[in-house]
Amino acid sequence: MPDAAVPKPAATLACAAAGRVGEIASRVGDPSFIRMCVARYTAAGFGVPGEAEVRSWRNSWPPLLDALVRAELSDLQVYLEYGTPGGSRRLDALLVGSGPGGALGLVVVELKQWQSCRVLDGERVMRSDGLVTAHPVYQVASYRSFFQHWRPADAPELDVRAVVVLHNATAEEGAALLAGAGMDVDVPVLTSEVLSGPAESLSGLLLCGDLAGPDLGEVEAFEHIRWEPSSRLLDNVGSELVGKQRLRSGGRPAGRVPTDPRRRGPASARPRREHRA
Repeated sequence: MPDAAVPKPAATLACAAAGRVGEIASRVGDPSFIRMCVARYTAAGFGVPGEAEVRSWRNSWPPLLDALVRAELSDLQVYLEYGTPGGSRRLDALLVGSGPGGALGLVVVELKQWQSCRVLDGERVMRSDGLVTAHPVYQVASYRSFFQHWRPADAPELDVRAVVVLHNATAEEGAALLAGAGMDVDVPVLTSEVLSGPAESLSGLLLCGDLAGPDLGEVEAFEHIRWEPSSRLLDNVGSELVGKQRLRSGGRPAGRVPTDPRRRGPASARPRREHRA
């Protein structure tokens, strides 16, 4: 069982809010709580959230938190707008619980207000407003990969899962999105019908059925992990870069890759993550 006190998150932790699910759920409708989240979000270095971003919080956080409370998961630790080191990723929600065998269970949650979209391929979708964005399943799978590949050897053992929550969509719309992912990534897509369904099945559908509330020591251990790329990740990246370099060189000396003077900035630069419209 977790300690009664709500653990104070580490000062270096970047997020909009952190605490036990039950505590956050009881405050999420309070305007002062949203103002606190705005201040903390800004202080974390994410910038000042726009009106659309804050509106998405008001629309998306309550359905998730209500479902977690109904599923009797109030003792889990939750982080809203959790930022990975360096700010390269910002997760809509991250759940942390005590898993079987002593591992910490992490559930990465991607929240979307969409009802429908057009799947372009396994990595992209077009929203109803015409914006092309990352496929939510692909997106949350990449977030899950961060915890799997950046866990240092001395960190607690982690069991990382991921789920997409489309709290305005029907089961049919959710199934169409999942089918369009085009790959077996073990990421369920939960819709409004699931969230409002029988409470006894919710914990399993949210991938939290075997998780208990973490104690203060487990929360502190997670929050003080110093994330760094694993040797396996570095080996994979190195091999991939060498392979690409050989393909691009086309017989030219290694290290001499033709460049296009019209291009500016690194090819790997990515756009900033958009809000959940």
